[in-house]
Amino acid sequence: MAGRAGALRSWANTEDKAARTQPARDAFLERFEREVDPDGKLPEKQRTERALYARHAHMTELARRSAQVRRQRALAQKGQLDEALDNDGCAVISIHYRNRAGVSADAASAVRAEADLAEQQRKLAESQELAEQIRRLKSLPIPGLLG
Repeated sequence: MAGRAGALRSWANTEDKAARTQPARDAFLERFEREVDPDGKLPEKQRTERALYARHAHMTELARRSAQVRRQRALAQKGQLDEALDNDGCAVISIHYRNRAGVSADAASAVRAEADLAEQQRKLAESQELAEQIRRLKSLPIPGLLG
């Protein structure tokens, strides 16, 4: 706790937080620059661009692993861990992200249309069932109504 309090006091007294963390950000990016251009032969602009993509890929992989672990923990609590191990935790892609995953807008629209059709069919079946119940009720004699 004392270390945390000291760190918070230090940050409270820091005027330019971005300048304070710049060396760490530079060192982190240099790691990816060495990864994409170990011999240092690429032009600086191209090396930096590739390093940014490599960093983005690294962060995406960390997010995937995090989602997988969270899913496994949740399923383990429910006693369904075997299912979690068969799935990487990222199998379900919402319609919102389908275009990013390579599914065209037409395919996403088709998925939405199928879901809408299924909902309409469910509502139609419910209304037909209600109509049948009303017909049955109308056919029942009501004592005292007709004398």
